[in-house]
Amino acid sequence: MTERKLASAIYPTASLMNHSCKPNITASFVGSSLVVKNSVDLKIGAEVCNCYGPQYKKMEKSERQKSLKTQYYFDCDCVPCKQEESISFYKCLCCVECQGRALLVSESRARCHDCHVEYDASRQVAQLIDYKRLLDGIEALSPAQAIKALRKARETLASGVVHKNSIEIAELLDKEAYYHSIIGNRNLSAENLMASIAILEKIYDEGSIELGREYHKISEVLYNAGNCSQALSFATKAKSVYTLHFSHDNELVKDISKLCVGLKELL
Repeated sequence: MTERKLASAIYPTASLMNHSCKPNITASFVGSSLVVKNSVDLKIGAEVCNCYGPQYKKMEKSERQKSLKTQYYFDCDCVPCKQEESISFYKCLCCVECQGRALLVSESRARCHDCHVEYDASRQVAQLIDYKRLLDGIEALSPAQAIKALRKARETLASGVVHKNSIEIAELLDKEAYYHSIIGNRNLSAENLMASIAILEKIYDEGSIELGREYHKISEVLYNAGNCSQALSFATKAKSVYTLHFSHDNELVKDISKLCVGLKELL
């Protein structure tokens, strides 16, 4: 499931919303109409905030601040930017001392958020570059070759390059699942997706759209694998997430509702 930017438009009322790195609404389209739905309970008088791009679970504070300053010319003072003292697992190296969460502070040096040691991370950086090259060229490989290469890359990254709950590990598991699905190994595809989701649930907030999409994906894989009971469990989770963020006219809500009904009829 991918997203593609097709066009831009001006919505005067929606443009009044300020940015937050942790927004409390979701903006989506139903036809040409922009639908804004609160994703959390809002008290009377609370500010309604959209996200202009940089999201606190996907970018560290310094990256978000730089991006917003460059594109929108303001210094963000939203709640995460004011209170952020911890970091997510999103893109963390594995600290060489304590195996905790480390972030790059220069091109080749990293500092651990957990034990505060600073160290030479040039080896980890080189292996991450290799990982990115693999993903860039993965489509040139056969499914069997891709699965073998992805598994090897995952084992390499998990052996002290990135944190065990880093997005890179989840991404490799997701890619493996895709290629297993292509060659008909649906059970192995589901196993990889479950392992990927277990990591993503540590990265993203409960009820996030990112998790909803993963629940939707695995429900379809499990359905095709003949595991309708587990498929319905994940489809129900996906529906719960989608209805939190989108109106009932949204295509994602319609699709997952249809899948839930079909799965219940099979059980």
